[in-house]
Amino acid sequence: MNRFTRPISPTEWFYLAAGSLVIQLVVRGEGTIDGAALRRAVAAAGDACPGSRLVRRDRRWVDSGLAPPVREIRSIDEDRFESAALRRPLSADGPTCEVLALPDGVVFRTNHAAMDGRGALRWAHEVFRALRAEPPVPALSEATDFELVDRFGGGTSDRPLRSRSPFSGRGRGFLVRRRTIAGIHPGLVAKLAAATTGFSGHGHASYLVPVDLRRHDATIDSTANLALPIFLDARPGQDWRELDKQLLGALFRRLDLTSGTERLATRLPIGLLGRTLRVLGPVSARLDRNLATAIISHLGKIDLAALSTEGFTASTAYALPVDAPFTPLSLVVTECDGRTEMTLGCAGGAGLASQAEALLDQIEELLSPSAIRG
Repeated sequence: MNRFTRPISPTEWFYLAAGSLVIQLVVRGEGTIDGAALRRAVAAAGDACPGSRLVRRDRRWVDSGLAPPVREIRSIDEDRFESAALRRPLSADGPTCEVLALPDGVVFRTNHAAMDGRGALRWAHEVFRALRAEPPVPALSEATDFELVDRFGGGTSDRPLRSRSPFSGRGRGFLVRRRTIAGIHPGLVAKLAAATTGFSGHGHASYLVPVDLRRHDATIDSTANLALPIFLDARPGQDWRELDKQLLGALFRRLDLTSGTERLATRLPIGLLGRTLRVLGPVSARLDRNLATAIISHLGKIDLAALSTEGFTASTAYALPVDAPFTPLSLVVTECDGRTEMTLGCAGGAGLASQAEALLDQIEELLSPSAIRG
């Protein structure tokens, strides 16, 4: 039988060159998942989702046929997320995916060059489907993001490195924080952009908002990187409704089907591209000239029942931010069980902790005012 394979897209080539960018989906709940059963489920899910078993072969992804490893760990330090297990890179040579088994949950980890956030969630659903002994639902599409751009007639766009960080000061490392906010909030991306712009105090801010390209072709069932960005431009004091209108207008005009410099980047060998990014990244950070003020990634509503099985009932699910180049801040949100789960990641490490907490406080006050919370 022929093994699954697909091209490495220009976006994925860029991610590979940038280093080990890792998407991490955390599922916590009540009860336990048997370790042996989880390993069998991960192996079975690999047959349905070969995107979880990919290795790089030149400019293609190829199914290795090897199930992603399952590693048992005691905790992941949900206060600061500094656990070594969460910082371990995932090589394009494999494995590109792994599962961390916790006493009360699991963490699905994948190299961002192999999957996007929706792809990681799709893989997680398949693992839990196997745990429940339900028939598999294969995700075998070979489509790439730029294939969809070409098919649906997208244009090109280049963004200058001119956006400022909302935080003052610099440091080393990557700080991660989490906040659970009551309620589900319409226009959430626009509200986050408005709150962050007000916090920054700069005269202009821009936000990179990943958009799932699967919306253009409902027949595509894939774990691949099928997200491209829309950019929101904001100014201090701007009402979130204006930003929401801007976002909806961009979606209506299909501005997510737009390619940037990634096509040009594929002309470079990955080693040379990587060295270029390692030079430009620190310069961008030192000058505070970035592609965007922040990434705002909304993974949508999570069906916790789809992440549960006999003996384990999921109570929450959230994703950790990716330490991406040229973007000083990342906000990732999910919605589950009437709550909004938000994680924040910022380049600069612990030295920016107080500012990160202050921004989260401001966002929470906007979404769920303390006068109402009591």
